[in-house]
Amino acid sequence: MKIQVHINNTKVSVNDRAFNYGDGLFETIRVKSNNPLFIDDHIKRLKRGCKILHLPVISNKLIKESV
Repeated sequence: MKIQVHINNTKVSVNDRAFNYGDGLFETIRVKSNNPLFIDDHIKRLKRGCKILHLPVISNKLIKESV
């Protein structure tokens, strides 16, 4: 059995809301034949949720590349 350990040196402030309260936002996206369905609708909901939760809004291009 191979054991892997990943160390991330990123620091998070103790005042970070995501750290303290678990703030976050996600969408479940159905994919058919390697194509995410209704991606623009998902992006609109993600952006609306980010604004409501005061989270940084990510570009459509980055979201589409990540999906």
